[in-house]
Amino acid sequence: MRSSSPCLHLLSFRLHRVVQPNKSTARGRRILRTFHTMTAPHSSKFVKEEEVARGKWLSLNNMTYTDPTGKERTWECVKRTTRQEGSADAVGIIAILKRMLKFDCIVLVIQYRPPMKCCTVEFPAGLVDAGESPEKAALRELYEETGYTASVKHVTPAICFDPGVGNTTVQLVSVEELLTSKLAINGVFPTTSSTDRW
Repeated sequence: MRSSSPCLHLLSFRLHRVVQPNKSTARGRRILRTFHTMTAPHSSKFVKEEEVARGKWLSLNNMTYTDPTGKERTWECVKRTTRQEGSADAVGIIAILKRMLKFDCIVLVIQYRPPMKCCTVEFPAGLVDAGESPEKAALRELYEETGYTASVKHVTPAICFDPGVGNTTVQLVSVEELLTSKLAINGVFPTTSSTDRW
């Protein structure tokens, strides 16, 4: 939301009438600082980045930035080490299977996720390999994880699901015209290391 929007002007007017902070007191300065942070987040600026630790797939970094009041702060974040220039880190596939005389259904997969210490139900997904387009990566991951082939219908811009933790981005790819391969019918799917990386 831009700072010039009517909603923010109304919020500013109401806060001023209700709170009427006194700049000479610590509480008043704190209220003004909080309000300024709420209404002017775009004035925060990146300063520097320091890598703390690096693994095969992830790195831990300290990001230094200035908040809207000009105070310098540090934020811990996780970054992918596999990101390709100009590409999202991964793709998530929204595949709707149309069935004759039955309800359409969304294709989901069950995978064990070590960080959660349990299995999760999720959309087929995976990292984008070097030189791959989101469309190609989505069709590859869909086949590897479900045995289905399909055609791409739509690709979203890059989305960051958890910007408070890291900068990992995902593009959602919707597919249609799903076809079941012989492998899927027999319950045997290709196995690759890509599902271990996601």
